[in-house]
Formats: sequence, structure tokens, C-alpha cells
Amino acid sequence: MFKSKTVFIVGAGASAEAGLPTGAKLKSQISNLVNVKYGDWGDKLTSGDPQVAEAFKIMARSLPATNQRLQHKDTNDYLHAAWPMVEALPLSISIDNYLDAHTGNTDAETVGKLGIARAILQAESQSCMVIDKDSQKLSLSRVENTWYADFIKLLTENVSKDKISHIFDNISFITFNYDRCIEHFLPHALATYYAIPIAEAESLVKKLKICHPYGKVGDLPWQNQNHLENIPFGLKDNPQKICKAASQIKTFTEQAADEDALAAMRNEIIHAETLVFLGFAFHEMNTRLLTPSLPTAVKRVFATAKGVSNSDLEVVKAALQGLINKSFDSQPREGRSLLNFGQNLTCHELFNEYWRSISN
Repeated sequence: MFKSKTVFIVGAGASAEAGLPTGAKLKSQISNLVNVKYGDWGDKLTSGDPQVAEAFKIMARSLPATNQRLQHKDTNDYLHAAWPMVEALPLSISIDNYLDAHTGNTDAETVGKLGIARAILQAESQSCMVIDKDSQKLSLSRVENTWYADFIKLLTENVSKDKISHIFDNISFITFNYDRCIEHFLPHALATYYAIPIAEAESLVKKLKICHPYGKVGDLPWQNQNHLENIPFGLKDNPQKICKAASQIKTFTEQAADEDALAAMRNEIIHAETLVFLGFAFHEMNTRLLTPSLPTAVKRVFATAKGVSNSDLEVVKAALQGLINKSFDSQPREGRSLLNFGQNLTCHELFNEYWRSISN
């Protein structure tokens, strides 16, 4: 169990341990998915994803046309937004940055969100979190060498079955990922570890605060009983649901305008004693969303920094100091915080390196 108020801030590098794409790979996948083109007669798809192509048609039928002569939008509006996106994405830090640069272009935003939804749902279905068809359970051996298993080990340490109602009392998550790996994994892990019904484990996880600044590809069935509204983990071919998932995704501008959501997220940072950054790339856009205007109670920071150069480490440290409104020191002192940087460590390796420190 975690002894101090701890907030986990999760980026793409964390979900990568479950088999989800990082930013660069996600951009490439989205480019392939939304690059919808037809043959000379316009009836045969020659590139792009058939599910995304059908989603374009569904979205076009559901929205009023900008051209007064038409009753609905034209699918071509999305095609002409998709092709420039495909050309430009190699120059963008991430799909989020591209959509932010094209704020106000609703067609580009729709195309980007549909591409994100399709790519993430596909990745969930191919991840180590997928449910085994025969047992209808999550094969926990597949996640043994990931931070997800490490987290459960610390979470359940010294927590007996009669005390599990308080197991999430000291922790919360802020995840910049669109997937639902955390929400999907935790009920299965707790149900197996404590030998309790999956429904009871799901009720426990409902108590855990998980913020998705950029949204997620929908609620899981246990989070929303309405089968028309929920999106099963790893949903495959269902263009209607892809459109639904896309509607749950937010751009940076949309998130920055949501004052209540920002306040709730930053309040978690303000009252945290420990911050744990897992696979977080410290992009300025994302760090800005996290940064509160008030001083924080943060005493310790643990962070992965795999792939970050020595030169850039100093930039990241400065960004973190601005985020928590405190300076770092090699030893904790009044008014300063202790920074533990896991340079070149994966999330799993960070847990192994600071096993006892993180949970204290």
C-alpha cells in the first residue's frame, strides 16, 4: 500500500509496455488508417482503413452540410482534410500537436480523432491485456515483466482482504494516453489476487481517480452499463463505435478550455506528496496542462527519462521545478524536493530501482 499521497502521471512510454504505440508509431499508424483513397470509379478502396472510410461516411451523414445546396456534409470534406494530414504528420511531434496547430479546422479534428480511435482500439486488441478467448480472463503472466504488475505488488503489499475497500485511498492517476489499459487491468488483477468476483473488483476500481486530459476511447462496459454508449476493450470492426470513441477524444485546446477538469487534475498535483512520471515525455504542451498556480506539497519525484539526453535532462528538471513550484536537491530539505530520475530506465525498471522508495 502507498503510504503517502501519490499521483502517477502516465505517458505513452508506460502503455508501450503493454504493447500500445508510442507517439511516433501512433502517427505512422494514423497516417495509414486515414489515407483513404478510391480507384478511378470511386467504388473500390485503394488505400486507408475500410473502417475509417465507413466512419467518414457515418460522420458526414450525421452532420449538416456547410454547403447550403447539400443536406449533409460530403465525405470528400474528410478526404481533403486527411491527405494534408498524412503529408504533414512526419513533421509533427505528435498527432496532438498537429491537431493543436489546426485548431478550428473541424474536419481535420474529426479525421484525427477517428484515426486515433481506430489505432488505439486496434492496439488494445493486440496488446498483452487482451482477454483470453477460452478462459475469458486476462492472462496475468503476460504482464509479469511490466510496471502494471509492479504497481499491483506495491498496491497490495500489507493490505489484507478485509481492508481492500481502502486500497486506493492514497493514489490517483493522470494519464495522457487514450487507451484504457489501467482501467482494464486493475479489476482483473485484484479479482485474481484476492479471489473476489470481478464485479466486486470493478466496484473497487471505480473509487480510483483516473484523469484523462485528452479523453479516452470510451467507457468500458463495467464503467457504463449502456451497451450503446460503452466501448469494449480492444473493439475491432465497428465503425459506429469508432465514431463514438472519437467523440470522447479531446484536443489540447478543448482540454485547456475545460476549467473544471483542469482544476480537478491540478488539485491532485497540489496535494500530492509523491509524483511518479511513467513514460512521460515532458512535452511543453502537456506539462503546461499539469502546472498549478498554487504551491504544491510535493516532497519526492520519481521519473523515467529513457532516451532523454544529458543536455535535455536539465531542461526537463527545470520544467519539473516549475510544475511543483519547488527546487530539487540531492537530499530532501525544507522547501526542496528530492528528484529521482531513472535515466534510460523503462517504467518496469524504475519500479525495480526504487521499489521501496516509491511506496513510502
